[in-house]
Amino acid sequence: VRGQASKFGAMQVSRSFVNIASSIVMVVYLSCGAEGRVYGIAISSLAACLVSWVMLRQEGLLRFSWRPSYALEAVSFGAPLIPHTVGILLLSVVDRLVISSELGLGDVGIYTVSFQLASVMGLVFSAVNNAYVPWLFERLQRSDSGEKNNIVKMTYAYFMFALFSAGGVFLVGAPLIRSFAGERYAVSSDVV
Repeated sequence: VRGQASKFGAMQVSRSFVNIASSIVMVVYLSCGAEGRVYGIAISSLAACLVSWVMLRQEGLLRFSWRPSYALEAVSFGAPLIPHTVGILLLSVVDRLVISSELGLGDVGIYTVSFQLASVMGLVFSAVNNAYVPWLFERLQRSDSGEKNNIVKMTYAYFMFALFSAGGVFLVGAPLIRSFAGERYAVSSDVV
């Protein structure tokens, strides 16, 4: 939002690296099993939280003061979002539960491999969106019709990029799955 995409990207990549590294250490070297993965996520989240807190304090953007009116505003804004967040959580889990109960655990694995490959596209589009939104609103505030026409053209170009990217993933999905997940999960390309 503040136009510091490189800092944001560095934080995201660093958090992912800590997440992967700590998860591997916990699961593989310390034999913590599935709990090790949870610990890895917790460690990376805590590390990102601490680094963010220090950075925000250094830039003077984080000051603590108790104001009941702010607390009331935060609760009135955030409370209606709780069902939405719970719904997203349920949607991200219920698909695997249904597949497991209806088709079996093996099909959950196939679905998960497909979902992970498709998530790569979501990651790319999320990154583009995170960079695009601040740029867009900065230009929309200027009320320059020439710039607005340029925004429309760029939006159409982005739509074409999205369409061709999705087509590209469709074409290379099967070979990617075979090379990363093995022949056993090749059927996942049909799901993708």
